[in-house]
Amino acid sequence: MLGPSNGWPLVLAPPNDLLGLVVCEGIESGLSLYEATGCGTWVAGSASRMLALSEKLPSYIDCVTIAGEADAAGRTGAIALVERLNARDLHSELRFLNGDEALAA
Repeated sequence: MLGPSNGWPLVLAPPNDLLGLVVCEGIESGLSLYEATGCGTWVAGSASRMLALSEKLPSYIDCVTIAGEADAAGRTGAIALVERLNARDLHSELRFLNGDEALAA
C-alpha cells in the first residue's frame, strides 16, 4: 500500500440498512464476505492494522463481525480488535475464516 493508510479502512461497502458491518484483514476475503452476506465491509489491509480501525467504527453500528484469518497474526489482530470494540461497548462477534467453529470466540 502506498501512503499513510494505517488506521483507515478500505471501505468495500458501506453498512447496510440493518447497520451490519464486517471487518476483515484482506481485500479478497472482504469481497467474498460482502458477496456472501451483503453487509457493509471494511478491510484493514493486514492483521497488524486491524486494531487501528477500532477508533474509526461509528458508535451507531449495531453489530460488527470481525472475520479473522486463522494464522497467528490474524488471530492476534482480530482478538485485539474485538477487545477494543467491547471496551467501547460496541457489539462484536469474532469468526475465523478457516471454518473451524472451535476457534470462534
